[in-house]
Amino acid sequence: MVSQNNFAKDRVNELITDPELFHNLEAVVYNEHSIILSAVRKGNKNIQVETFINFKDETSYDAGRDYFNITQREDYLAKMTAIFNDRIIFPTVADKKTYHFIRGIKLPHERIRFTKTGNGVNILYGEQSLDTIIGYCQDELN
Repeated sequence: MVSQNNFAKDRVNELITDPELFHNLEAVVYNEHSIILSAVRKGNKNIQVETFINFKDETSYDAGRDYFNITQREDYLAKMTAIFNDRIIFPTVADKKTYHFIRGIKLPHERIRFTKTGNGVNILYGEQSLDTIIGYCQDELN
């Protein structure tokens, strides 16, 4: 993955290098549980934006395809691989041939446990994942 110059990349760089911007964003109650702001607060300076350019199957003669020309399965695999490699996926814009990731923030990789019971299935998420989701829900309510 590469990183093209664009507003998102510039903004992430400013978030790390501009203390005034960081403090302004941190002052917003809605951002209280942001894992991105938390990483910057803890001194993480290795946060970067990457751009998905194309998908290429290296086991065949595939020359590579941009986002408009990959299958839904390839899109899913690319995004899941990104998450497993600690990338945060930006929302995909419908008219663009690329999408972006934020790299440099450790994501939780806890297993989800499914237990079949007489009343259905119980789903148990990891504590770190639940804490993150609950924090985001609290931010939404504020």
